[in-house]
Amino acid sequence: MKLIRELLDHEIIMATYHEHYQSLAPGTISATQAAIKKVHAGAKCLGWVRGPCPIENDLREQMGIHYRPPRYGYHPRDAIRIVEYLVAHGSHCALAAKIALYCGLRISEIAGLAGENLDRESRKLHFSGKNGRYREVPIPKDLLDELIRKSGYFFTPSRS
Repeated sequence: MKLIRELLDHEIIMATYHEHYQSLAPGTISATQAAIKKVHAGAKCLGWVRGPCPIENDLREQMGIHYRPPRYGYHPRDAIRIVEYLVAHGSHCALAAKIALYCGLRISEIAGLAGENLDRESRKLHFSGKNGRYREVPIPKDLLDELIRKSGYFFTPSRS
């Protein structure tokens, strides 16, 4: 218990960073910081440490690492604008983009969707997701109404 408390000390973390991690890619350093935060949270839950987590903005700034921007530089508001653009221009990708944005489905999950995947009463999509795992996701009412108007598969194989 004392050892974990000592290892989670600000000075120890900085010394370890300078000795072993300074030359690594920012993503690796960020992943390491995330791991330290999880260890701290677990140790705090067990009562092994007190006080705030040592991985905070000031420590990130000292290391020269800032929060990683969203992948591809998009922000959530950009995703909404992209979907609106696709709808306004009558793109055949608009419906798939809406499903991805509002339901969080992967491309492979969207490609196989059919009317039988809709549960109209509970407003959910039921399907086999990644690695064949069964998934249920809520679907907004306006998107559900749009999908109800389609029959069979929502996307043709060439468009999928």
